[in-house]
This record gives sequence, structure tokens and C-alpha cells, in this order.
Amino acid sequence: DLNMVAMGHPNVYPCLSLLIPWALSAPRKFARILGEAMRFVGSDRIIWGTDYAGFGAQIKAAVQGLREFQFPEDMQEGYGYPALTDEDRAKIFGLNLAGLLGVDASRRRVNA
Repeated sequence: DLNMVAMGHPNVYPCLSLLIPWALSAPRKFARILGEAMRFVGSDRIIWGTDYAGFGAQIKAAVQGLREFQFPEDMQEGYGYPALTDEDRAKIFGLNLAGLLGVDASRRRVNA
């Protein structure tokens, strides 16, 4: 499991790019996968990738979906998933990767 590997190796970051189909077609499955990553490694170590081989409308829908996504209350209560904040989204959508690459994100626009 990627989360277990990431817990033991601080240079491993879970990436959400291959979860795009689930974000669109199976939102609770997506919530479970993202929720486990949030619990195990936190939003400081999750990145959004664009290497999914979908078409533009799918990518756009997935980005918009994550911008609006919130863990269902029953999953927050039952599994201990944290509420997803705007700060978490900003980290996932670019701040974390900027940090890895040494990019000064304060000079860039981040929409989350």
C-alpha cells in the first residue's frame, strides 16, 4: 500500500492523478483512498498530477470535483477522515510539488 510506503519514506508522495476515474464515477471509493492518504501522510505529502490519459473534459471535471470535494460526514465520523480545507487543496494542487521542485510558490498563482 502506497500510504504505508510513504509513512516510512518521507520522500514518497501519493499522487492523485490515477484516481481521476474514481473521483468521477465512484466518489466514495475516491473519498476512502484520499481519506487514508490524509490520515497516514497528511495533506503536506499528497500531490495532484496530470498524467492521467483522459481527455480534457474529464480532467477539468476532476479538478472542479476536487475543488468542491468534501469527505462525507459519515466517513469523517466513522473513519476519522479530516475535513478537507482550502489550505489542503492548495497544497495538493501545487504547493507541495512547488516545494519539492524548489519553486517559489509565492510568485505563482495557486487556484484551489
